[in-house]
Amino acid sequence: MNFWLQHLLVLPIVIPLVAAAAMLLFAESRRVPRLLIALTACLGQITVATALLFFTTDSAPYIWREGIGTYSIGGWPAPFGIVLVVDRLSALMLVVSASLTWVLRMVTREI
Repeated sequence: MNFWLQHLLVLPIVIPLVAAAAMLLFAESRRVPRLLIALTACLGQITVATALLFFTTDSAPYIWREGIGTYSIGGWPAPFGIVLVVDRLSALMLVVSASLTWVLRMVTREI
């Protein structure tokens, strides 16, 4: 498996955290940079969620066995550490929530 593909599962958590930290660098009065950061994060979230949905389907069985991906944070096994798991339903929920966030962000943008 590719180095980047094995860390793909953690990106739906990391992208909003990095975007939130970046938005803290700008004052509330600077709406345009904050909006650009939010829209970029939403677009990145949609991209990652779509990739995860593709990798969990039957069209890419060579990526994860049985369409279920796991990521052990810190390399600890399941009872002792946090293990992220993605399957078709969770990937679909990521796509739906990222798409709704994108639409709501575009509708309610205030510059």
